[in-house]
Amino acid sequence: MPAGFLFSGGGMISFFGQNSGAYQALRTDGVLSRNWGDGDAVNSPQNFAGQSGVVAVPEPGSLAFLGVSAIGLCFWLRWRSR
Repeated sequence: MPAGFLFSGGGMISFFGQNSGAYQALRTDGVLSRNWGDGDAVNSPQNFAGQSGVVAVPEPGSLAFLGVSAIGLCFWLRWRSR
């Protein structure tokens, strides 16, 4: 879904005039998702084959480690190519 497709603070959505309604603020904690009429639930994406899973949001510390590792790898590859 493209960024800005839904208003994160809530709004109104209409599916070609057939199924429409208001939705509340979208969850941004990475753990819960919004259901159409039931409120919040654990995020559980499901594909068309019926397989489902859970989206795990990485901790900020692991993202920093990944960034530092990538920078180190770039320097090492540059040094090695001399």
